[in-house]
Amino acid sequence: MGRIRPIQVFRRINQSLACLLLCVGITACQSTGPMDLPGDWTLQGRVAVTSDLLRRSVNIHWRQQGERFDIHLSGPLGVPVGRIEGDDRTAWLDVPGEPRQNAAGPDGLFRQHFGFSIPLTSMRHWVRGVMDPGLPHEYRGEHYLQAGWKIEYISYDDGLDVALPRNLRISRPEASLTLLVRRWEV
Repeated sequence: MGRIRPIQVFRRINQSLACLLLCVGITACQSTGPMDLPGDWTLQGRVAVTSDLLRRSVNIHWRQQGERFDIHLSGPLGVPVGRIEGDDRTAWLDVPGEPRQNAAGPDGLFRQHFGFSIPLTSMRHWVRGVMDPGLPHEYRGEHYLQAGWKIEYISYDDGLDVALPRNLRISRPEASLTLLVRRWEV
């Protein structure tokens, strides 16, 4: 578990080659390969967060439009747990029964509320299967390292025009997130 299987690599190569051939053959076509992922997207799924302070699994509905994001978290039967919205510079957190909180950027908001930081700024790239282009990264054969986090792609949704992650794990010693995407809209 956590390894990219040879069949997944083969599928991704085949998808990339098919896309390249299509683009070469049609002059008006724009590339839709893995490096040209859409900036506007929506995902629905489930996320499990584990840390020394928190252990929780919730439903997630994440809508990204350029830098702007709107993330709704809900528990069983759709009961709202929280909402995080904003952009790279400012973020707000709404938790039922608590006053609205804001911070300079989404990463600081998590630290302020939960006591540990989750890199939402980089995660918008990671959930699409690419590293944050603004930060150095390292590939270790089975996973990536970036900004002090280990990013593992467990499986991909190959039913779309681009292969997007279906299941991924993001971890560091004090916290981990496991995301299972049920549905992508790109």
